[in-house]
Amino acid sequence: MITPEVLEYIKNEFAKGRTREDIHKSLSVEGGWTEVDINEAFRIVIPMQGFVSPVTQNDNLQPSIKIQSDKKKNSLSKKSIETIIFIVIVIICMVSVYFYRPQIMSVWNSVLDRLSEISWPSSNKET
Repeated sequence: MITPEVLEYIKNEFAKGRTREDIHKSLSVEGGWTEVDINEAFRIVIPMQGFVSPVTQNDNLQPSIKIQSDKKKNSLSKKSIETIIFIVIVIICMVSVYFYRPQIMSVWNSVLDRLSEISWPSSNKET
């Protein structure tokens, strides 16, 4: 039976850069896990592993690299979502300014009128 601790151990070992063979060896020899349990744990951690072709010398990619590339894809999608949200907010602001321009201008003019009524002390000192 596979425990959450074994799954977490496999994920952590991949994150450290260890290969599947090294993890498999440590689980079977040092941990005493059966071949069936280890394979099932790997299937849970790496869902599409059954469809991957056997690793050759030229195709020796470590799972940690694959996991990192998935994280990059997620961060790219987050950046694109943030960009879309920013663009939508800018468009809403532009439309608001266009439709509410008379009201904005009246408020702006009233503020300027009030400022012109204020008497400012002169910076020149009379001697």
